[in-house]
Amino acid sequence: MLTGQVRLIEPAAFTKVSALGVEEQRVNAIIDITSPPEKWLALGDGFKVDVRVLVQVVENAVMTPVSALFPVGARSGLFVLDNGHARLREIEVAARNGALAWVKTGLAKDTQVIVYPDTKLKDGDRVKTR
Repeated sequence: MLTGQVRLIEPAAFTKVSALGVEEQRVNAIIDITSPPEKWLALGDGFKVDVRVLVQVVENAVMTPVSALFPVGARSGLFVLDNGHARLREIEVAARNGALAWVKTGLAKDTQVIVYPDTKLKDGDRVKTR
């Protein structure tokens, strides 16, 4: 694994059609490799790279799967597991990606949440874990 720093992200995206025929929006970025040269000198021209860009780092952030979230008015809600019962919690989401949400307020660390809750589930309903 190599480390690097983003120098430039082009301001306009372009459409690329994948081998499966799916249209994808892409944007070019220039990344300067910051790893020691002995780790990357063997690289040649035209290599494909998969990049993970950290846009924000928060120590000890409370995270939950986005599949547990649903709208509750202007906020987000989720169900937590409490002694075999579902308990509705309104939370404040600070940021999210396709898989995880950073919960700013309303959820303690290591609390079990119910993912993909049934639309009929209500606060206080008895639930079984699987």
